[in-house]
Amino acid sequence: MSTLIGPPRIRNLPVDITTVTGNYSITLDDYFLAVLNTNSPWTLTLPLSADIPNGKTFIVKDESGGAGANNITVQATAPETIDGQASKVINGNRGSVTVLARQNGYSLI
Repeated sequence: MSTLIGPPRIRNLPVDITTVTGNYSITLDDYFLAVLNTNSPWTLTLPLSADIPNGKTFIVKDESGGAGANNITVQATAPETIDGQASKVINGNRGSVTVLARQNGYSLI
């Protein structure tokens, strides 16, 4: 018999998937952003963290497998940053970036 220590875990919850085929402004309703077209480099711009709940997470994933040739940039809205940088670039095929909203910007996780 196993004993659960700590809070119960919720598993296998479905998540909303936003498909992206070009430059895109990320919204509060987004969570997992699947970039399906990397025929050109694209930029996905994060909302101001002050406008969304602290702790909100966004995942950006190169689903097309072409970010090595045409990078995907995840861009903070100025003056905010992502761990002190204006942006984070996905430059490897099938790569991803996960960010967590904080009070004055975003943290990579």
